[in-house]
Amino acid sequence: MSLTKQIVLIPYWVELAFRRKNLPLNSILDYGVVRTVLSIEDAAQLLNLQHLYVAPFLMDCYANHLLSSWGSSCTQELKVELDSSVTPLSYSGEFKENNLLKLRGDYDHDYYGIDNSAVADKNKPAYELVDFERKSLALVLKPGFIDYVNTSQGKYSLITALLKLFYVYSKVSTVSMTKVFSEYIKVLNAKVWGGVTS
Repeated sequence: MSLTKQIVLIPYWVELAFRRKNLPLNSILDYGVVRTVLSIEDAAQLLNLQHLYVAPFLMDCYANHLLSSWGSSCTQELKVELDSSVTPLSYSGEFKENNLLKLRGDYDHDYYGIDNSAVADKNKPAYELVDFERKSLALVLKPGFIDYVNTSQGKYSLITALLKLFYVYSKVSTVSMTKVFSEYIKVLNAKVWGGVTS
């Protein structure tokens, strides 16, 4: 069973671009607005992130949501651009490498500023959940997200934060049938019994 709540992965550099324009993050679902902030290449790189396995246990929640939202929100002219330029370009290996590189590193001067003391504490989440509407939420990926989510504490933190949000909008029985909940059980089992999670 799947949830009606879908996730959009937003890398920190896109979040910054929207913040600089004073736009709410939920406007990322509107392709017309996105194109006022991002170039075709930047939009393709954002779309590329949605296909990556940066958090495989969440893939069912984020794989197609952004593209679907963009397709239903844009004018015919922008739909042609989306279908003929952005979507094919989003499968670029260069974008994949760039996304993974930026999300593995733990320091980015543009994000934290010049002051090294501003670097996020390794024990703080390398993500932020932004609940924008009943059907969508943003998972803002901060520097070091990939390394963070691959630790047992990081994975546990993200899963429990997501489950808390899912329980607000869905029945307990619906949430308990999701892959995220299944992953939660695996992580909990590893915490209790010291086993390895897959």
